[in-house]
Formats: sequence, structure tokens, C-alpha cells
Amino acid sequence: MLLSRRNSSNTDRPDNLSTAASSDTGSIASGSTAPVTPRSNKWTLSGSMKKRASWINRDNNKNSGNIPNHSNDAEQEEPSEQEKNILNTMQRNHEQHIQELLSQLADYEGRDSEQSEHLQLLIGQIEDMSAQLDAREQELTQEREAHHKAQLEMEELADLCLKSDEQQHLLQEENEKLRLDLEDQQSSSLQPQPQQQQQQESKEKETTTNNNGNAHEEQGVVMGQMMEMSVQIEDLSAQLVAKDVELTRERSVHRKTQKEMEEMTELFTKAEEQQKYLEQENELLLAQVEQLEQTKAESKNNNENNDPAPAVDDAKLKELEEQMALAQQDHQSAVKEHDKVQAQAQEDHAKELEMVQARHAEELESLQQEIEAVKQQLLEEQAKAASDNDTANADSQHALMIQTLQQELQKLREGHATEMDEILAQLDLVEEEHAQQLDQTKQESHVVVTALTTELTTKTQQWQSMQEQLMQTQHQEQSLAQELEHTRNQLQQVATDLQTLQQDFNTKIESARQQAADQARQETIEQAELQFENANQMYMQLKDSYTDLAEQKAIIDEELEHTQRDLEELQHVTQEQQQGFQAQLEQLQQDFDQVQGIAEQDKQHFQAELERFQQVHDGLVQQLHQAQESHNMLEKTLAMLVMEKESMAKENTELKGVCEETMALLETYQAGAN
Repeated sequence: MLLSRRNSSNTDRPDNLSTAASSDTGSIASGSTAPVTPRSNKWTLSGSMKKRASWINRDNNKNSGNIPNHSNDAEQEEPSEQEKNILNTMQRNHEQHIQELLSQLADYEGRDSEQSEHLQLLIGQIEDMSAQLDAREQELTQEREAHHKAQLEMEELADLCLKSDEQQHLLQEENEKLRLDLEDQQSSSLQPQPQQQQQQESKEKETTTNNNGNAHEEQGVVMGQMMEMSVQIEDLSAQLVAKDVELTRERSVHRKTQKEMEEMTELFTKAEEQQKYLEQENELLLAQVEQLEQTKAESKNNNENNDPAPAVDDAKLKELEEQMALAQQDHQSAVKEHDKVQAQAQEDHAKELEMVQARHAEELESLQQEIEAVKQQLLEEQAKAASDNDTANADSQHALMIQTLQQELQKLREGHATEMDEILAQLDLVEEEHAQQLDQTKQESHVVVTALTTELTTKTQQWQSMQEQLMQTQHQEQSLAQELEHTRNQLQQVATDLQTLQQDFNTKIESARQQAADQARQETIEQAELQFENANQMYMQLKDSYTDLAEQKAIIDEELEHTQRDLEELQHVTQEQQQGFQAQLEQLQQDFDQVQGIAEQDKQHFQAELERFQQVHDGLVQQLHQAQESHNMLEKTLAMLVMEKESMAKENTELKGVCEETMALLETYQAGAN
């Protein structure tokens, strides 16, 4: 612009010079040798006349070969130095602003690196939490295996209880068989009496006193055998009592194991609840991380768009805290309700077991009373049989019958001895197995309880650490929000400073150009002769300064472009980091979903196992009902035995009458013989 103005002014000057030269040459050609005297009023009044005069004098000096006067060169160089000073000061200020901008950009990059490090720390914490979840899954698998082993042991104990019940039923059946055998023996010992009477009627003369003595001896042997049988019955009853005591012990052990299993289930439920609570905390942490990433992305977008920073919503934070408190209250209420339900179930189960024990005790007492009544009846019958046999006469057939009875009794003794030995051996094996299983269950339960207590302590510590981490993340979030607001304000201030600097630079350049143009015009008007050469020098100087300024401006523009490229690269890097963080978060979410699926499968498995335990309990209840039915059948059989006993007593009285009649006949016969 300055060059075009100068050229336009120079192009205007030759016309003026040509007109002035033509007028001068015209005066010289006319032959007037007198000097031209200018008119003072025109030179003082009109600037154009001064301008023309200066150009004319310059041409005359050129034609005359005179050297022009350069007395005003120093005055003409002073404005150029001022312009240079102004431009230097402007350049310095601009460089200072650029350095400030670069320092602010470095601060922003440092803060961005700090934020990225903080995000990396959060990601490391999330990875640690995922590792803890994996370890918890492994511990849960180990606990499931231990629980499965305990279930197998419980099933074995239930099988042993069933076997012991079956053995008890077998012993009861053997007792009944022994009673029936004794009654058969008594009936068989009483049945030969009518045959003896018939034989005595046919062979009255062959009976002697020696046979009577032998018969009494054999009868004493039979009585001794009957007493031995009664002793064996007492031993069997004692064994039944011992077996009942063992059953009570086994039931107590079974109750203890059931209680331990219930405690284990409670611990499992508590562990599952704690796992759910930790999963909820993980979800909250993930949500907070997502919020932090969203705030970071918004801050970057706002930095790109120079938008104001969004204010942190305290109401949302309060709502989140209230939701956390409500969730904790719901969790505590659910735990209390679960404990109440379990306590009620334990009380019901204990009541049912007490009822079953009372029924078993009553049944055992009734069986013992029945055994004692049968013993008394046997003793009474033996006494009656002894009194009857004292009055009766024995013969050879009676001796043979006694021998057969002795042989049968010997066989029965041997069979009962072998059976008792087998039963005792089985009982010893069962006791050893029960003792081993009880030791194993106690050790395993102790190990499981210690492991669960350690897990509970670790989980409580983890919960406390997670709460502390939540507080730290909240504080960090607040500090990050404040830093983002500060950086946004700084960026806005930097943008405004850049705009003001650009405007000042443009205004100063325009003012400098305007001043230079005005000064050039004034100098061309005032000193037309010297201004042409000085104007050329000034033009070259201004051109050099302009080129310098243009180069400086290009350098500044390049620096600005470089800084913009750095900013774009930083934004690209941060976007890539955000994408990587998002991918990691998605992977963690998938892992978390897998953990939730495994936890649900475990829950279903535990529910199925509880249903199976309920089925086993129902089966045991059915077995109790069957035992009650068998007891009722035994009572009915005992009633039948009592009826048969009464009928046998009637037959015995009839036999006594027949014996008395035969004795009377014998006495009359002996009296007649004498």
C-alpha cells in the first residue's frame, strides 16, 4: 500500500515538473537574462506553488550541475528510527505473549499428563479389583468343593443311620423270633403231657421211682436252659439299650453336623451378599470412572470450542449418597429377615427332632416294658411247669423230647452266638467309621470356619478401603473439575489476549503506515527537491523493515501453526487414550457380567442342593412314619400273643384237671393193687 501510494505521487509529479519546465524554458527562450523573482504572496499562500518551486529548483540544480543541499537528511531519518523502535517494541511484546502462550500450553500439557496418570491409577485400581474378584471366584470354587464333600459326608451319615435303623429292626425281629421259639418250646413241653397220660394208662406197671428221679433231673436241666435263655434275652435287651444310646449319640452328631451345615449355609449366604455388595460398589466405581471420562471429554470439547465449563452438580452427588445409604439399609434389613427365617427354620427343625426323639424314647420304653412282662410270664410259666412236672411222672418219650429240645436249644445258642458276634463286629466297624467321619467333619468344619472368618475380615477391610477410595475419587473429581474450570478460563483469557494483540498489532501497523504516509506527504510538500532521493532511501528502508516484519509475521504464523499442530496431536493422543480406556472398561464390564453369571449359577446350584436336603428330610420323615406303623404292628402281634397266652393258660388248667384225675386214678389203682 505504501509503495503504490508513493508511486502514484511520483507519477503525478512529472506533469507538474513538465509544466514548470515549459514555463521556465519559455522565459529563457524569450531572451530575458534577468532572474526570476518569485511572488512572495503566492509562495506563502499556496502549497502547490511551493511544491512546483521546489521541483523547479531541483531541476535547475541538476541542469546547472550544482550539488543539492542535504542539510535536512538527519531530520528526515529521525522518523524511520522511531518507526523502528515502535516495531521493535511491538515485536518484543508479541514475542513475550507468544512465550506466555507456550508456557500456558506446557502447563496444560502437564495437567493433561497428570490427569492421564490419574486415569491410569484408576484403571490399575479397577484391574486390582478384577484380580480380587478372580481370587474370590477361586475361593468360592474351593468352598463349593468343600460344601460338596460335606454333603457327601452327610449322605453317608444318613445311610449309616438308615443301616442302624435296619439293624435295630432286625434285632427286634430276632427278639420276636426268640419269643416265639420260647413259646413254641413251652407249648411243645406241655403238649407231650396228654401223650404221657395215654402211655401211663397203657403202661402203668412200667413206671418206677428211678424214672421219676431222672425226670426231675432232666426237668431241672430244662429249667437251667430256660434261665440261660432268659439271661440271653436280658443281654439282648441290654444290647438294644446300648444300641439306642449309640443311636442317640449318632443323632446328636447328626444334629451337630446339621447345625454346622446351617452355619456353613449362613456363611455362604453372607459371603454371597458381600460379593453382591462388592459388585454394586464396583458398578458405582465404574459409573464414577465413566463420569470422569465424560467430564474429561466435555472439557476437551469445551477447550476445542472455547465453551464455558459445566458446573459440577452437587445435587446428583447427594442423590448418589442417599441411594447408597438406602441400599445399605435394604441390605441390612434383608440380612435381618434372612437371619429370622433361618432361626425359625432351626427352631422348627429342633422341635421336630425333639418330637422324634420323644417318640423313639417312648417306643423303647414300651418295648422294654413288654420284654420285662414277657420275662415275668416266662418265669411264671416255668414255675407252673415245674410244679406240674413235680406232680407228673416222666417217661422215656419225655426224655427223648427233652434231648431234642436240648439239641434245638444248642443250635439256637450257636446261631445266636454267631449272629451276635457278627452284629458286634458290624457295630464296631460302624463306630470306627462314625468316629473317623466325625473327626474329618470336625477338622473340615474348623478349616472352613477359619477360612470364612479370614475372608469376612478381608472383605470388611476391602469394603473400608473401597469407601476410602470412593472419598478420594470424589475429592479428585472436585479438584479435576476446578482445574478444568481454571484451564478453560485461562484458555479464554489467552484467546482474548491473542485477539487484542492482533488488533493492537493491526492498529499499530495501520497507524505507523498512516504516520509514514503523512510524514512523506508533508516532506514532499515542504522539501520537494530533496524528497525524491530521500523518498527512495526511505522507500528502501521501509521496504526492508516491511520485509523484516513480514518475515517475523511468517515466523510467528509458523509458530502458531506449530502450536496448533501440537494441540491437535495432543487431542488425537488423548482421544486414542480415551478409546483404549473405553475398550478396557468394556472388557472389565464383560468380565463383570461373566462373574455375575457364575454367581447366579452358584445360587441356582445351592438352591437345588437345599431342595435335595429337603427331600432327604422328607424321606427321613417317611421312614419315621414307617417305623411307627411297624411299632403298631408289633403292638398288634403282642396283643395276639397275650390272647394265645390266655388260651394256653386255659389249656394248662384243663391239663391240670386231667392230671389230678389221672393221679386219683393211679392212687385208687395202687390202693387196689396193694
